[in-house]
Amino acid sequence: MINIIWLTLLCAGAAVFTAKGQVALITGSLFQSAESAVAFGIKLAGLIAFWSGIMKVAEEAGLSKSIAKVMRPLLIKLLPGLKDHTEALGAVSLALSANFLGLANAGTALSLQAMEEMQKVNRQKDRASDPMCTFIIIIMGGLTLIPTTVIALRAQAGSAQPDRVIFPTLLASLAATLFALTIDFLIRNKRGGCRKKKVEQRAGR
Repeated sequence: MINIIWLTLLCAGAAVFTAKGQVALITGSLFQSAESAVAFGIKLAGLIAFWSGIMKVAEEAGLSKSIAKVMRPLLIKLLPGLKDHTEALGAVSLALSANFLGLANAGTALSLQAMEEMQKVNRQKDRASDPMCTFIIIIMGGLTLIPTTVIALRAQAGSAQPDRVIFPTLLASLAATLFALTIDFLIRNKRGGCRKKKVEQRAGR
């Protein structure tokens, strides 16, 4: 769907330029945009590589296990299905740590690794488990303590105070995450009640 939208926008823009007799501007805009994108990507690559390396060093040094111990009480309440699975909890805690620090690029790889670990202990391989769904909800809620990537983007764009987004981002992401977890909790309890009712009905028969 997104490809169709982008193609439609590009074709519409080209049609407008053609109708105005400014076809030459299309080529100029394409080259300028491509040049800006490459330059921006190179500048941002250094920051992403640095933080990705830091997270990898932390993982190899066993910091993930330490983080898992600190976050274990909270994670067990949020993801009770992983209570007895230390490796999965460690992977989840490391992924959440990266996302809390706003390291979206590093967090993506770590989140995929966390999903792989949770899939190993998933009894129904053809569907997402409750811990998987809750984990995705937390990630999509976007709770961020320090939006490192956003700060870097603002700095590269020439912002005078790129770090002014920290507090608003924290409030917005906290509200979104709490709301998402509340909905998750309500739906899970309702589903659990339905299952219990069905079991009781079968037992009554």
